[in-house]
Amino acid sequence: MVAKREICITKDPYAYDEVLMDTYGITPGYRAGVLGATESQTATLDFIRYPNYPTYPDTPKFTTLRVQAHTDTANRETIREEATDSVAAASLFGGVYNASGSINGVWRGWDFHLSGFLEGILGYQGETIPDAPSLPNQAATGKRYELSMIPSVLALKIVDEQAKTPSGTRGTTTIYRGVGISSFEISLATKKYAEFSAEWIARRSEVYDLPHNSNSTINGDPAIFYNAVLTWQPENGSPTAFKCAEFKMNIGRQIDRDAYMIGSQFLYDLLYNGMTELGGSISLAPSDWDKIRAMIAGTNDDSVNTLDQDKHEYFGQVDSSPTQSTVLANAIPSGKFVVTLHTPDGTRVVTRITADEAKLTEASREARGQDRFNKTINWVGIINNDKHFYVDVYPPA
Repeated sequence: MVAKREICITKDPYAYDEVLMDTYGITPGYRAGVLGATESQTATLDFIRYPNYPTYPDTPKFTTLRVQAHTDTANRETIREEATDSVAAASLFGGVYNASGSINGVWRGWDFHLSGFLEGILGYQGETIPDAPSLPNQAATGKRYELSMIPSVLALKIVDEQAKTPSGTRGTTTIYRGVGISSFEISLATKKYAEFSAEWIARRSEVYDLPHNSNSTINGDPAIFYNAVLTWQPENGSPTAFKCAEFKMNIGRQIDRDAYMIGSQFLYDLLYNGMTELGGSISLAPSDWDKIRAMIAGTNDDSVNTLDQDKHEYFGQVDSSPTQSTVLANAIPSGKFVVTLHTPDGTRVVTRITADEAKLTEASREARGQDRFNKTINWVGIINNDKHFYVDVYPPA
């Protein structure tokens, strides 16, 4: 078999199923690895099979992800005994099994849809995009993902073409099971592709002394900074172009990394232990003043020069006319973000990211000597029954 460095992904929906945990022994499930498949056989056996339980179907086949870099770490979290009669550890044993890693690369939204990666990041996948762009060359068969509470559980495959097995051949395969995406970032910056990075944790892993490459086709189009469109619609205002040097969007899932139970070294479940963080930062143009002003004074109104001007601390009073109220308002700039990514030739939409409501939370400026001002604002997304966060992805032509 000819090994090729590769990272692949699929869904692993029953990785934390209690019926399997309580009824079956710990067994490897990657079929190509279990059967020692040849290169030609791997194509049809490139999936995970659960123990013989009739209602649990096989997973989809693994799909190749094109990435720039990836890491993986298996930490045995050893337990050490400290004793008065020993200068070093008196004994040491394995503790909980802690597997984690990261991946980053160029954003290819459609490939992330096909592999299940987006469902592992955001959670809910709708079938259609209600307000898809109506263009002659734009496929209307895109998919809409919405940030939800419980994303999909994934499996990750890494082929190491440099590893040498005991038999002397090169190429090994590692399968991480029960993978949860703990953090995800999309970044858009001048002189670069639209890029992503993600961090993950896993329940357990499987290893095989053969390279089982998926070699699936990369379908998705990349996106580049020069034809991306960012708009900001202030509350009760109209959409305007957002000129910036860099835009970052972060999703932080508070996965409970201590969800272990007596009787096993593996994670009991992929539990979420805290509020998901949605937000990011924007590097503004040096000439930008409106957003800095709004953060400092609470408004872009030129007649207002300080936050809560003409209102009263501690003893404000409500008036029948809202504009005459002297109660503090402490206004924070609020609005809607839409980021649209296009193919490099500008003929089709690749991805559209929508935050129905975002609050600008912090503004900062930095000046060094006669260098240009560096201006940055941070934002936080709001999600409730009326405000949503969507990522729409579209197939290639």
